[in-house]
Amino acid sequence: MNFNTSLLVTEPLELGKNCYIIGTATKGKSNEPIKVSSIEEATKTFGSVENNSVITKLYSQYFNSGGKEAYLVRLSGTTATCSIPINNVETIVLETKLAGTFGNSYYVLTNSRGMTLFINDYTTTLLYEDFPTTQELCNGISRSTNIEAYCIVEDLETIDIENNQYLFTGGEDGINLTKNELYNKLKITLDILYGRQIDIILLANMYFDDTKPTYYIDTLVYGNTYYNTNKDYLDIGLSKYNYHKLLIDFCMKQTNIGIMTHAIMGFNPISSEVDTDYDTVTMITEATAIKTAEGIREYIGGSWYDYGRYLSLCYGDIIYLENTDYEYIDNWYATYAANYINSGYDKSLTRDTIVGGVVNTNLSDDTIQKLTDLGIVTYTYSPINKWCITAGITTALNTNAMYIVSNVKVVQRCIAMLGYDIAKYIDKPIEPLVTKRGITKVVDESLNKRVNNDKILKDYNYTVTYNSSVDTITINIDLYTFDTIEAISATTSIRLQE
Repeated sequence: MNFNTSLLVTEPLELGKNCYIIGTATKGKSNEPIKVSSIEEATKTFGSVENNSVITKLYSQYFNSGGKEAYLVRLSGTTATCSIPINNVETIVLETKLAGTFGNSYYVLTNSRGMTLFINDYTTTLLYEDFPTTQELCNGISRSTNIEAYCIVEDLETIDIENNQYLFTGGEDGINLTKNELYNKLKITLDILYGRQIDIILLANMYFDDTKPTYYIDTLVYGNTYYNTNKDYLDIGLSKYNYHKLLIDFCMKQTNIGIMTHAIMGFNPISSEVDTDYDTVTMITEATAIKTAEGIREYIGGSWYDYGRYLSLCYGDIIYLENTDYEYIDNWYATYAANYINSGYDKSLTRDTIVGGVVNTNLSDDTIQKLTDLGIVTYTYSPINKWCITAGITTALNTNAMYIVSNVKVVQRCIAMLGYDIAKYIDKPIEPLVTKRGITKVVDESLNKRVNNDKILKDYNYTVTYNSSVDTITINIDLYTFDTIEAISATTSIRLQE
């Protein structure tokens, strides 16, 4: 019996530096994380900001605010396909390797000697005599073009194709999706990303307050200056169907396998007509799930369960690319994410200077305090630090140790490094680790490094349970950080396989 390697599917960046950005784009592969390290690289891979590539836009905010490498994931778009019959039977299916409408201009001309593929300004001809079987013909197409060819009927030795023209159809960019469509696409994407070493995750053009406010309040008295009936809202069901609940559920699943992912979201950009005084901000925020804690806290069996530690929520806007032809206003959560990634594991983000744009929302001290009490991150001006983060917090209750983001980051570090240290035993027999208390030695060594090397822990306790009936090791950890008196509890599991 060995450790399960099925979830180790990426070569991550340095632990704690893995930022994933999910959104729509005008080109690029769908649901495949691509690491980029510059705006030029993101534009080349996923399309430009001016051409409505939302994922590139959010990454540019992150990059200009001090973030560097990130994994971008395009969650929508379909490939163009073309079906070619051989001997009057559907045999070969051609599919563009990238999603988008560009593929709908491709076509194929066939005759008795071969086929010619027209791919924009590029053409290539394949002669049947060079490919004895249909499978070899498909392999030749895939090797010589940006098209994948699939054989429905394999190894036909007699290729008889009529003179004809076959068009590619069905390619879509997927950039004009409704909020409901984005939600459904996001569910699929998160399932695909499960198990990857993701430290923080951002959604492009999917905001915390995209759900209709009437789900959380009886009337539109709250926020009625901000919300309007002509706007596209997420409304596929009850209030529990929202983006932040999807992200929190994903982060919880990640933690269960030893990967502590943290989600960062923002509110929709604030209209210039909306006042940012205390009363208006209160109305706007309380017209969202913040008012009811839907998806953030849950009452089960007489006890409250606080999931807010998995989410940081940002309020306030920044002007990006000011004084250029592409100037625009957006919520500042990508800027906050860059600060989050660049700060140390035990460092509080409170009073951390922000860069990358010009602050567009001035908030009073009373408003900032109200937002902080609600578990919402915003910014303020300091003569020393200039524009800076008011408080590094999560949406957890302020009585929860994981309300403080530095504690979240310490737990992230401990969980990630514990998984890394245990992974050294992948493909080695598990029984000696369990029966000879080897697993306790691994846990001790890993957590001791966090105390003595990283110096992010004061102390720790843990228990290890091996359940042979389901081939699982469960590790329950109590971590004592420098920002808490009581221990922070975390649990992670190791799945085993034959």
